[in-house]
Amino acid sequence: MLRIRLSNKELHLITSLFFKPFAYLYDCYHKIKVKDITNVQIKGRWIYIDFIKEGSTKQMAIKSRYQSELFEKLNQLIKKP
Repeated sequence: MLRIRLSNKELHLITSLFFKPFAYLYDCYHKIKVKDITNVQIKGRWIYIDFIKEGSTKQMAIKSRYQSELFEKLNQLIKKP
């Protein structure tokens, strides 16, 4: 299970302690600054998040029970001046 935490400054994708070794192995642990998120879009049941990490653009796709709420909040945060 993936846990999604969103604050005004960062998006955290974390997992429980039991699955943590697999999270690093499969690149499922992320701590992304909101200022590094460049685009957010919904395709079907997935939210696609484009972000900059170590100078290159990356994309990840996540599912959430609260898809529309998460999408709205991310869009609000990345569009702030």
